[in-house]
Amino acid sequence: MANQVIVVRDVTFNWPKLVDKHSPFGTLQWDVQVVTNNDATKAQLESAGVKMKSGDNGYYANIKRKAIKANGEANEPPKVVDTDKEEMAPSKIKAMGNGSKGHIKLFSYDWEMAGKKGVSAMLVAMQITDYVSYDGAGEDF
Repeated sequence: MANQVIVVRDVTFNWPKLVDKHSPFGTLQWDVQVVTNNDATKAQLESAGVKMKSGDNGYYANIKRKAIKANGEANEPPKVVDTDKEEMAPSKIKAMGNGSKGHIKLFSYDWEMAGKKGVSAMLVAMQITDYVSYDGAGEDF
């Protein structure tokens, strides 16, 4: 597979961390969990280098964008737009909750390192078609 940009339509987003960088495993990044119940969508994501898992709510994977490029330069956060393709305000992006739906744009690329080869995907942009606001409410126990 050659390097390419792909758009995957009609997925659900969980745990979006798209404004502030975080470092869950030692590398600063932005990320979002993508969920689908559609076998064709799962296959499209896997062909782009996304390692999908199976769970109670369908197939899922965390897709990330590193904050620092391989050449050491700073990366921009992923672009997030609404249904009108207008960029969303950072405050609205931060308030996006689990269950929001939309489309995701990925950069799929081939890699080779230490004698191994593979295909990986990087988060480029998201379009939110069904925005769910995070309310922070939950049970105490």
